Amino acid sequence: MKRILLASLLLAAAAALVWGGLRLVVGTGPQGPAGEILTERIEKTADVLEVEFTARVDAPAERVFRAFREPERAQEFSDGVRRSRLVREGDNVKVVEFRLDVLGWPQEFVMEFAFEPHRRRVAFKTLRSSASEVEGAYLLTPHDGSTLVTYRATARDKVQAPPLALQKRAARQAFTAVVRGLMNRIEQEGRSERTPRARRQ
Repeated sequence: MKRILLASLLLAAAAALVWGGLRLVVGTGPQGPAGEILTERIEKTADVLEVEFTARVDAPAERVFRAFREPERAQEFSDGVRRSRLVREGDNVKVVEFRLDVLGWPQEFVMEFAFEPHRRRVAFKTLRSSASEVEGAYLLTPHDGSTLVTYRATARDKVQAPPLALQKRAARQAFTAVVRGLMNRIEQEGRSERTPRARRQ
């Protein structure tokens, strides 16, 4: 039973965990602290969980979108991802296999990501999972030199779900992990870009 509950928790926020803290501020508006939840909506009807979060990242939207385009590198930037492997790649589409450890329990699933550069949107859905079917998207909106990241997802349980309060907590933590992971990745890439210039000088 514990394994089933953990799997359901994980897949309720699976797309978020793909990219790493968890100081949460809700309802502070777009000027709130970077890397924290600014707005949220979580609703459960029967076996369907609907989630919507918004947070701010201190980087241009183009740079944030570029970080989103490589979900197969998730294990480099998130401690919770044990394996992230590119299964196949097409025109603005990637299929990635993930292995995560949640409280010591290994979980594996396969997700498809569709990238829409002109809309700054990343759509995703689970292709293989025994716990839950997840579908949703990230939308990136430029805002005063930074980027608002909006996450909308729907998860349909395949197995017995944990209490709603626990699902909400998992979804919040997972989304915050994404934003923090993005910020860490962008910061690392910025340092890498500055190092060659410093050497040339």
